[in-house]
Amino acid sequence: KSACSIAYEAEPANPDIMRRRPRDPREPLLGRQLLWFALLQGSIVLLATVVLYWAALRFGLPEGRARAMAFAVLVIGNTALILSNRSRTRGIIATLATPNRPLWFVIVGALSGLLLALYVPTLADVFRFEAPAWRDLLLATIAALGGVALTEIWKRMLRRGAQGI
Repeated sequence: KSACSIAYEAEPANPDIMRRRPRDPREPLLGRQLLWFALLQGSIVLLATVVLYWAALRFGLPEGRARAMAFAVLVIGNTALILSNRSRTRGIIATLATPNRPLWFVIVGALSGLLLALYVPTLADVFRFEAPAWRDLLLATIAALGGVALTEIWKRMLRRGAQGI
């Protein structure tokens, strides 16, 4: 099993789950709206990655350092998307209060792997990374979280639209 499926399987059900109407059995598990939203989320993280990589090169950073920053955006962005997708009805901040130990093992593992790939010379050489300065890593984090914040805003708008607000 993948780490994400283990983390999601340990996720408790939303509190309102028994008040919802049942899913139509003819409806696909991965509906069109969910598929489009997943594509939107991935596209936003990809866009943040490409823009940061382009800007880093444009401002004269070495290619290996720009590559490391782009990799950091991908890892941090996808980790944040795991947190964002814990619930379709609650925001990322609300889900942080919900305990899920396997999820935190996945997140700590992913971020630890990122740091090892960036700062352990043998691993960095495999990816041809140049260790980014901490401010570069901060910028990559801001780019990744900014992209995920856009998807959180979109999720909130969809939720309000569904409630008729």
